[in-house]
Amino acid sequence: MSNKQVIAIFFTGVCLLVIAFWAGMTISRHGRTVQSEPNVASKGAGTGAPATAGGQDRAGGQSRPSPAAQDDQNARFIVHVATFGTAEQADRLTRELRRKYLSADTQQPSKDGDTLYRVNIGPYQSRADADQVARELQAEGRKGIMVLPQSTNK
Repeated sequence: MSNKQVIAIFFTGVCLLVIAFWAGMTISRHGRTVQSEPNVASKGAGTGAPATAGGQDRAGGQSRPSPAAQDDQNARFIVHVATFGTAEQADRLTRELRRKYLSADTQQPSKDGDTLYRVNIGPYQSRADADQVARELQAEGRKGIMVLPQSTNK
């Protein structure tokens, strides 16, 4: 192969990578997928002291509660802020958030093999209150904030 052919192949590969990256970003922006950790809300927000890019959740948006949670007048909501692989990182963020939100806490991993530490704020009695906190956090530049219904079985 000549040098021109190698360079042409290299640039073609780079162009294909850029196109694939752009397509992935477009899909993640417009077609938000269901959260891959469906039991985050069922573990509860008040259990004690989540590992993705930048320590934030992948989706970057807010999730919708299930129809059952919308119908339940006693539904409670938590604001999920981040997921970390170590307790130290999660506790550091929790201490920072407690300056403004006293109900911020670090959720310990469950015994069923989960190794992630989740930082949550709440619970809140209404989704509107939880949404307000989520908007405040997003205005501060935090990404991946989600409002989740809190399950009654902890």
